[in-house]
Amino acid sequence: MQDEVAATSGGNTASGAAAAAREYGNTVSACCSAVLQLAVQLGGVECYGQAFGDGCTAAAAAWLDEQRPFWSAAAACAAAALVPSRQHLGAQAAAAAVEAQAPALRAVGLDAVGALMALALVTHGSGAASSPAPPSHGSREASAVSCRLLQPVAYRLLLGDVLLGQITLAEVAGGSTAGGSDVELPEYEGDDVAYLLAGGIRPEMAPLLLPSAAEAGAGPEGQRAYLTAWSLLLSHMLDLGSGARALAVLRTVLREAGHLVHGLLGQVVPQLDLKGSVGAAGGGAASKAGSAAAAGDDGWRLADTLRGIGLPQGRAAVRSTCRTLYRAVLRALPATARVWFGDLRDRGLAAAVESYTAVAEGPALLAAEMASVQVRGGVMRCDA
Repeated sequence: MQDEVAATSGGNTASGAAAAAREYGNTVSACCSAVLQLAVQLGGVECYGQAFGDGCTAAAAAWLDEQRPFWSAAAACAAAALVPSRQHLGAQAAAAAVEAQAPALRAVGLDAVGALMALALVTHGSGAASSPAPPSHGSREASAVSCRLLQPVAYRLLLGDVLLGQITLAEVAGGSTAGGSDVELPEYEGDDVAYLLAGGIRPEMAPLLLPSAAEAGAGPEGQRAYLTAWSLLLSHMLDLGSGARALAVLRTVLREAGHLVHGLLGQVVPQLDLKGSVGAAGGGAASKAGSAAAAGDDGWRLADTLRGIGLPQGRAAVRSTCRTLYRAVLRALPATARVWFGDLRDRGLAAAVESYTAVAEGPALLAAEMASVQVRGGVMRCDA
């Protein structure tokens, strides 16, 4: 590809170099878009395997497994396009990929978000937690290679601007009162998955938001899927406008089923640097985090942070994801977080959490609240 671009560069002139740069950029963008389309297509195959059983995708899965070098190259190309420092290229390629695949997906009753979510959240191996997919065997194991390689791509695509607003269907979930603004959902009767679905959570995600998805027996794969599901949901919530109906629906759902959020906090808190917060005055990790939060005021965006971390697999990524999700819960669901904190019976843990939050998250939360007040003030002045 580089040789072809060089051949058409038109010599060493400035105009020739500019033409070569444009041609190279267009070719790279087209290549990235084609690779991202493969991720969407692979998600569609995964959806069919989950819905109709391994038999219907056996031939495709066997072929996919034979092309490991190709999938490795495709994953590397897509990863390069989706890193935050190349956001423009990644967003452009993602938009083109989604647009190109949308007609084919609609024809079989799928959409890009559902397909990519099935790919990002599927678990592999006998130690995996319950997921939307049936237990792994046969062709599902054969397709594990391509799925593993492109799972990080699917995750970063879902966290991008093109698809993040479609992570849930909460905007059209439930009913509304005569005024049209209040949220009316079915009464919560103890069935977590059914209630989440009623609130617009997609079926690929709903079962993985339950604490049981990350229990000790679930293994690393179960933990990855659990943290990935919560990462997508909270990124979606924090990207919605403060007055969005979808945000009101999701907050209502997670307030009524608050034990799900409590379960998430129970998973992420052990990954916080609670000991460091005690000695924060001496320059501990929490002190540094608090200084960074204060310096960065409210430029922090959950989706961008998680895209930089990547899939929560491996000790360092899990730890970073958990710290990030703790901040996200405090911002997206502050009332539910306060209830969880009030219910803590371990006084030592409560004191450590309080100290960590004050040092590491307090400045960022204060900055976010001040920014929110300024926005509301601006709206009031415009109305006046």
